[in-house]
Amino acid sequence: MEKKCADLTPSGIKKLVILGIDHGHWQTVARGAQSRKDVRLTAIAQETPPYADDAAASHGVKSYRNYLECLDVEKPDMVGIAMQHGSRGRWVAEALERGLMVVADKPLCIRSDELKRIEKTLKTTGASLSLMLTERCNPVYEAIEKAVKDGQAGEVVAVEAARYYALNRAARPSWMFDRKTYAGLILDIIIHDYDLARWMTGLAWRGMDGREERSGRYDDRDFNDVAVLSGVEQGKALSLMALWHSPQKHYNRFTVYGTEGCIDLPIGAEAPVLTDQKGNRRPIPLVKGLSFVERVFSALLDGRGALPVSAGEAISLTGELLAAGNK
Repeated sequence: MEKKCADLTPSGIKKLVILGIDHGHWQTVARGAQSRKDVRLTAIAQETPPYADDAAASHGVKSYRNYLECLDVEKPDMVGIAMQHGSRGRWVAEALERGLMVVADKPLCIRSDELKRIEKTLKTTGASLSLMLTERCNPVYEAIEKAVKDGQAGEVVAVEAARYYALNRAARPSWMFDRKTYAGLILDIIIHDYDLARWMTGLAWRGMDGREERSGRYDDRDFNDVAVLSGVEQGKALSLMALWHSPQKHYNRFTVYGTEGCIDLPIGAEAPVLTDQKGNRRPIPLVKGLSFVERVFSALLDGRGALPVSAGEAISLTGELLAAGNK
């Protein structure tokens, strides 16, 4: 449990707390804070085992086992949120209602009522929110985005992607196999590729079909290991897939089809390739920029650039995926 002590945070330093350590993205936020002189991580909270005692000790900060107590005692300026999916929407809304800056792991929430609460709170408080769709700051996908925006493949006609991931069942936490606490493949995994498709093309696919099912490979009856999300918007096709079936590693494939060529990131590749109308193939140079968290802190604290994923994007994206999965 936390040890209460006087607040010795210097004036002008933003206090950051982490609520939930169920996903490793909490470490990304914590390390980002350590790289800045104007942000101080003061506490880490986790309400379910394994608790945050070891994580907090490794960062030299206080540990809590109650999220509300952490917020009340620490009185932070910023919150990183990464607990299991079933509780996430509530605590995103709670932090925003306090006017705090929030950096949340995806998914933002798993129910439409939670999304409405978050959206209403954002309008009321004007608080800042960014969703950790970190692939936007991956040099590979930044290269594809630049090539698409530069028209190297012509007009986009379709986006296709797959995430072929290793489950490593024994190493996974129990909350991943309960539909009350795990969002499923569309909101957890496919969300990355849907966000990338929207970001690169400027389109939002309405009326998508989302489907998740069990293959029968695993014994967990509350766990779907195959998912597909598809749709057509303004004549542009979308087909995204996620599979918990890779033997060992995580693999991604991403393809943008255009009227003048195809931009492809093959399975296992480290860089995308452009194939033109004549069949010529050439690698696309990677684009190296700031990391996701560096961009978040730069936007929020330095006033430089925009958030990598805005609150509006987080809301609309989540809403579209919730609608697709509820058909």
